[in-house]
Amino acid sequence: MRSSICSPAVASLALALLATSSVAAPADPVDRALRSLASRAGQGEPLMRIGLEAEDAVRVSGRGSLRLVDPATGEDLWRASYGGEVAVVPDGAPAEAAPSVFRVQVGAYGTREAAEAERDRLSAGLGVPGVVTYVPDRGSWRVRLGEARDRDALAGLVARLRAGGAKGIWIAEEPAAEVAGVTLRLVDTRTWESRATGLRRIAATSDPAGEVEVDGKPYRGVAEIRVTAFGTVRAVNWVELESYLRGVVPAELGPEVWPQLEALKAQAVAARTYAWRNRGQFGDEGFDLCATPRCQVYGGRSAEHPLSDRAVAETRGEIATFHGKPISALYTATCGGHTEDAGEIFPEERAPYLVGVPCRAERAALEHLRGSLAGRAVEPVVDEAGRDVGRDRALLLAAGILDVADDGGRLARPLTRAALGTWAGRLARLAG
Repeated sequence: MRSSICSPAVASLALALLATSSVAAPADPVDRALRSLASRAGQGEPLMRIGLEAEDAVRVSGRGSLRLVDPATGEDLWRASYGGEVAVVPDGAPAEAAPSVFRVQVGAYGTREAAEAERDRLSAGLGVPGVVTYVPDRGSWRVRLGEARDRDALAGLVARLRAGGAKGIWIAEEPAAEVAGVTLRLVDTRTWESRATGLRRIAATSDPAGEVEVDGKPYRGVAEIRVTAFGTVRAVNWVELESYLRGVVPAELGPEVWPQLEALKAQAVAARTYAWRNRGQFGDEGFDLCATPRCQVYGGRSAEHPLSDRAVAETRGEIATFHGKPISALYTATCGGHTEDAGEIFPEERAPYLVGVPCRAERAALEHLRGSLAGRAVEPVVDEAGRDVGRDRALLLAAGILDVADDGGRLARPLTRAALGTWAGRLARLAG
């Protein structure tokens, strides 16, 4: 039986109930403290933890007076406040990045149990080690076989798998081991004085603005700075869901490009649904969602726009559901005139509502851009053997070797020394 997406009123109620159940204090005392700091910075429930890119250093400053605190104790770190920018760097990290290993990925599964069963079956049959890896942005468990320091060493295993009928396999690269013993160090970028914290997690907040800048970009709420498993540092923005969407909707559907309120409201519902369904995907890394196209693009405070702010406000709390659960709200910035069934690209995302549909906006744009130009027919260019080499001439024109004046008639005449020298020189420059 066909089911439809539930009404916005029902979706809003569902989200309200889910939000109420999610407010329970987390077991981690540091998380509790960060939640309290976000509340004091004006952020309500439900809160999202948005992981920014991991880096070798994170620079933080405040719209008001910057405070860096130990979230476990609430005590200020080094100084009571900072008037300028502070760099947070890993203390004790290795000089070089952790080495990588390569494994052959053979499949994706919806549950850990299914993935482990397939790993055990393949490992026993092929006599090679296997691992099960969780990929948070796809919400699936991947089975990977073998282990090597370079891709070429896995060629034999790939051949055996293909001979056995395996399809869609590929070689994945991942860090060989996590880095231990790294803590955070603060560096005053005005004086280059520094102070070790001995901590792996700190909080950055500003007073009274309720915004903090990370690498020059302002964010609402609080920024947590934490050490990653690989010895780098990552900023995590603790921000209310609706405030988060104010930085997502304009980044995904620019109000200046599409100044249509209803389109932006649809984007707001899709982005809110995606966020709610996928929150906690990166829980092992200390955040809910990333800030890149891998999840949803999040531009922070500087991305906000009055029209998209209105779209978020007018759809507040609304999500799309299917059979009473938030849908997998996949969307794309471009579709080429028609989308594809999600299951053809991501088998684990197969769903009756994720089917290919015409993309009218791009089809209309294509019709608008398509046209014809009047002109004379292209003269054939024939070589000594009578073959049409018109395509070769076109490629040489596009590469800048020939001139437009070098038409079929001119090319049919004997080649001069000057023309040969000119072409040879252009080829040499093109070849570097």
